[in-house]
Amino acid sequence: MPSWNDGESSNASYLPDLTDMDYAPDTVDDTGFCGIALDCLEVCRVHKLQLCKCVAFQGTDTGRKFYMCQILNHVMNCGFNSWLDPEWPETIKNALATLWEKYHRINSLRIDERIENANLVKEITDEKINIEKKYSSLVGDVNKFMDDTEIKIHKDTYDNIMGKTEDQKGEVEALKDEVANLKEAQKTQAMMMRNCEVKWGDEREFLKKENKKLKKNLEYKVQYLINAGQDNKYKLMRIKAICDE
Repeated sequence: MPSWNDGESSNASYLPDLTDMDYAPDTVDDTGFCGIALDCLEVCRVHKLQLCKCVAFQGTDTGRKFYMCQILNHVMNCGFNSWLDPEWPETIKNALATLWEKYHRINSLRIDERIENANLVKEITDEKINIEKKYSSLVGDVNKFMDDTEIKIHKDTYDNIMGKTEDQKGEVEALKDEVANLKEAQKTQAMMMRNCEVKWGDEREFLKKENKKLKKNLEYKVQYLINAGQDNKYKLMRIKAICDE
């Protein structure tokens, strides 16, 4: 509990006893009831300052006018002081409770949907990363195999040429043909790899477009939630107007 310096000393006994309601409910802007309550003789419990006029926007107290501490710093603010309006009739309280319950349920559903969409995007991204890793590993293995094969063929060819005889000339030509075939196969493999790279590029573009769609969908749903909140606020203001009448 904070203490306040009166110029000489700080003493906890200086603070008055607080009521059970030391917090202030959420509020809504109301140009007809705002600012410092100059016509109110009460003062806040801790700072002994004039009270601030507010309109509640929380639960079954929505629309009720009350007084609270005028300090803007929420840590220093000593909170709620007193209600100006009496409690609403049970019918209105039930209606307000129903509206707030619907609002919180819709908000919870929207949050769950956003989390689900975010998890889906993460799964797609993780899958794309795994595919790219496997593809890179496959390309490395194929290149290594081709390099090892070509080195072996060149070595065997050199050995055969160094000790060749008339009977070995045909084998040398066969080895040359094999090297040529392997080079042709390597070209074919390179073309297949390029085709795969084009395919993965198309898939990456598709994933980017899907991500943009998900982002737009989330933005639309958030805006829908904001609009729903505005509609509920308008309904509550109408209820308040009816009660004031």
